[in-house]
Amino acid sequence: MLPYLKTIRWYLFFNFLFGVVSNICTALLPYFTQALIKGDYQVALYGYSMSVAGYLSCNYIQMILDWKQGIIFSTTLKNEWFRSLLGLSHHDFKQKTVAEYISYQSNDLDSLEKDYLPPLMSFIKQILRIIIYAFIISRTINPIVSLILIFSTGISIQIPKIVGKLIANRRQVYLKKQGDYYRTLEDLLMGHHLVNKLTMSHFLNQQKSSLKNLQDKYFKYGLTKNYRHLIDRCFF
Repeated sequence: MLPYLKTIRWYLFFNFLFGVVSNICTALLPYFTQALIKGDYQVALYGYSMSVAGYLSCNYIQMILDWKQGIIFSTTLKNEWFRSLLGLSHHDFKQKTVAEYISYQSNDLDSLEKDYLPPLMSFIKQILRIIIYAFIISRTINPIVSLILIFSTGISIQIPKIVGKLIANRRQVYLKKQGDYYRTLEDLLMGHHLVNKLTMSHFLNQQKSSLKNLQDKYFKYGLTKNYRHLIDRCFF
């Protein structure tokens, strides 16, 4: 994946840069709350205003960068995938149907971008966020809170790795079942001339059974992704 990341390296750099600034703005909010309690209203008002404005501005820029880098990443994947197909011998190319190739391009490559780039970005941003919060809070509020944040960093680094491997495994199983379903669907449609009152139920049952197996795997795959999002929210 490194060659594909190189095509968006500047988008990643500025995305992380604005992410750092955004985290600094939010990490300073407790300090300005403390200033408000102490009666330093001018510092509190000015600090809050600047921090919120900085946070909103940086997040808006990050959303644009996320959208743009996702498109570039996906485009690069699809162009390289098509180039690799043209490099196959005709014998190797015929190992799969055209429907499978089109399905892979329209579904699986998009899923690969969504399953790889956003989690990677989120993982790095979360680590940066904790480091920034720990440093600023320890300097402005309470060192004990910063120690808790640093401890949670160690946990947050390990859990995404474990869940990420599980997601990758579930995704591979789902993709295999997806290929099986499209092969079954192609076989059934190619046998359309054999459909009659006696064979209709068999055709329907075959399609329903294959589709049910595919959707069951897709549900497990999606459930694992939801676990990852739940863990992210618990720690961050």
